[in-house]
Amino acid sequence: MTGDRNAGTMNQRGCKKAVVETSSFQAPLFYMQHGFEEFGKVEFGIPGHARIFLRKDLL
Repeated sequence: MTGDRNAGTMNQRGCKKAVVETSSFQAPLFYMQHGFEEFGKVEFGIPGHARIFLRKDLL
């Protein structure tokens, strides 16, 4: 979903945005490197860890 090769398919299907959810200890930097921006964060009960929501405009 993050690669440019899929952007055409998503546009053909009428998608305007992509939204993903990840954890702070998993892959937020990967998504940010592919043009996603953080729009929400929910802290876990473990200090320093959170669920992160990211989005990317496809148009």
